[in-house]
Order: sequence, then structure tokens, then C-alpha cells
Amino acid sequence: MRASAETNTNSSQNFTTKRCLRCKTLYRVKDNSPAACSFHGHSTGEKGLFALAPPHQGIDGEWSDRSRVIVYKWNEKENRPNTGRANWKKRWSCCQEDDENAPPCQRGPHVSYDDGFTLF
Repeated sequence: MRASAETNTNSSQNFTTKRCLRCKTLYRVKDNSPAACSFHGHSTGEKGLFALAPPHQGIDGEWSDRSRVIVYKWNEKENRPNTGRANWKKRWSCCQEDDENAPPCQRGPHVSYDDGFTLF
């Protein structure tokens, strides 16, 4: 009898619906897989943020291709471009995309509070 009760409990848990902390969608435990969730995040597990970011202090003096922020040589102080807040741009902290609706850059399993996860 006991084995039958455990089987029924496990079976009902597979159909449990949870809300993913990463992508905010509802998912069923039975449908979760290692690549079920798409989200903005870092390889360290931290959540990606879409926020203002300062210009890169790079080496070529041109607009960079991916982040669209100024990168420049360490030239004479009076010859440097303005690096103040006016040049800051909003971008994802994880993938440097400047579109808030950019496709997610990471894949992984759905996670929920019920499984012992917390928000990054």
C-alpha cells in the first residue's frame, strides 16, 4: 500500500504548476528540462539587469560594435571625449545588448522558491 501512495504523490507532483523565478512563466515540473528556460543572467547565477552603464574605457577610440558606448585611447586629458553621465547608455549587464526587449542570452532549467532557489 505504501509504495502505491508514494507513486501517486510523485505522479501528482509532476503535474504541479510553478512560477519560474528567472522567466516569470508558469511551468509544470514534468516539462522542466536543462534548457527549458530562457532568461537574462550571468554565468555566476546573478540576474541580468537592464540599467544605465558608463562608457567602456577601451583602446580604439571608436564606438564599440556591440554596446554602442564610447571606447577611447588613453590620450591627453584635454583630448578625451566626455565620459560623464550624458554618454551613459542603458544596456543588459549580462550580454551588453542595448534593447530592453533583446532575446534572452542564457538557457537553463526553470527554478522556483518551492525548489529552494532564491532570486539570484
